[in-house]
Amino acid sequence: MTLGSLELVTTRYSLTTDWEVGWQEVHDTEWEGTIKAERFMNRFLTLFVGANAEGVNNGSDTTRGVIGLHYLLPFNVESMAWLDTDLGGRFMVEKTFELTPRLELFGEAQYDTHDKWEGRAGLSYTINKNISAVGHWYSDYGWGGGLEVRF
Repeated sequence: MTLGSLELVTTRYSLTTDWEVGWQEVHDTEWEGTIKAERFMNRFLTLFVGANAEGVNNGSDTTRGVIGLHYLLPFNVESMAWLDTDLGGRFMVEKTFELTPRLELFGEAQYDTHDKWEGRAGLSYTINKNISAVGHWYSDYGWGGGLEVRF
């Protein structure tokens, strides 16, 4: 599978796109992508509006508009909730633990009214400021590893 995101950020606004494509442990290539325009309200709260699309191979099965928020909970637990145009919702929490200055343990749990539960957990080792080696388990695709590139 591949996970990725691109983000353009100013002091109050950001434009974000996230994607995941999986081809292991599924019959066909499944993909999901989200694009969001976000407004930072304060250190803890960000509001957003956007679109979410899911599909198999080259076709799109569903495209939904979304509106929601990111909120930083106590103990630096990141949370996200949205409502979509199909009258569904999604809720996600994630946490990163810095074990050493270069080694991080991370985890995420997500519930979607359309797709039900998903989760992932893993370790990330920072090689330099732009590259990390990552190994993780994802509930939909199993175990994997790769490189995280930041620019």
